[in-house]
Amino acid sequence: MRYILGIDTTFHTCGVGLVDEGGKVFANEKISIDLTDENAERFFGRHLKDTLSLVKPIMNKYSKDIFLISVVNQKGPFHSMPVGAIVANTLSYFLDKGIVGVDHEVGHLYSNWLDRNQIDFKFPIVSLSISGAHTNIWLLKGHDDIVLARRIFFQGDEADFSGLGALFDWLCYYGLGIGIKKGEGGAYLERLAHDGEPKYYHHFDFDIKSENGNFKFTNVRNYLLGKIKELGYYSLNSREYGQFQKDFARSLLEVLFDLLIKMIKEAISNFWPKEIHLAGGAGINKILADKLNKFCQSENLIFRAPLKADFCGDNGAMTAIAGYYQWKSLSPKEREEKKFLPIKPSNWYYKYYADKFLKW
Repeated sequence: MRYILGIDTTFHTCGVGLVDEGGKVFANEKISIDLTDENAERFFGRHLKDTLSLVKPIMNKYSKDIFLISVVNQKGPFHSMPVGAIVANTLSYFLDKGIVGVDHEVGHLYSNWLDRNQIDFKFPIVSLSISGAHTNIWLLKGHDDIVLARRIFFQGDEADFSGLGALFDWLCYYGLGIGIKKGEGGAYLERLAHDGEPKYYHHFDFDIKSENGNFKFTNVRNYLLGKIKELGYYSLNSREYGQFQKDFARSLLEVLFDLLIKMIKEAISNFWPKEIHLAGGAGINKILADKLNKFCQSENLIFRAPLKADFCGDNGAMTAIAGYYQWKSLSPKEREEKKFLPIKPSNWYYKYYADKFLKW
């Protein structure tokens, strides 16, 4: 049996995974990265050590049968993503393994291929991928023909954290006064929503602009703050605001997810897919998954979301299978030419970092 090693250190997770050519997952381990550590020596030392600690046991057991190393080498912050790419390049060079670079956003799409029968998939596929940094609609005509069809901006543009996940984090912390860690906003709101009612559903009327096929929510953060104030949240007593949070979360999620399905519906009218996928961190959101599943049933489409919660966030297994299909589309000459990967961090993140932290 042959295996693919996947490495993803894109943002706040160090992920290393191992899959076979059929997409079966044999390992998928993660360690959280502390991006708030201002000590550069400690940050890089710990990050590199964590990555190697996940790689070592896999290489000890499977090294002879690993024929390909797949790593995210683009679409990530300049201070975390290169760590995984450097480890992958080093392993490939000294162990003479094939290597392939993966776009982090494309990697998320392949979370749906993990632990599934690969021959069951039917192209074309429309995939909704949601994380903190992005919310995108992708069109997959085949493994060698993947197109970013629509971008949905909930904050600013590509030079900011424009994804729905970032909005949920911000809403919990600044709008509802809930202390959470970054990346936990969506899960927290979902837990609240399960005990709430959509009593405020018809109070929302978002201003959404359509530009060059993309969708932009205009001034959404100030709008939500105004809506919370309008509904009387700040004047409630402690018992009342607990229920308000639940009803507000349920109402907001219902509205936003219905809008996303409306955008999906617009996309499929142009692309005629056979399957609709949910990917990214939001793949674990049962409210959204249930809505998309019901929509797909009404449209006679196949719906897929990742089979396990571990497949939804950043992880090495999705990177491994994404890289494998990318590698399969290459000619022998192209595979030989890709023996050493360049490292291409996101320019937008560097600009974001410079604007937020380097100006004085």
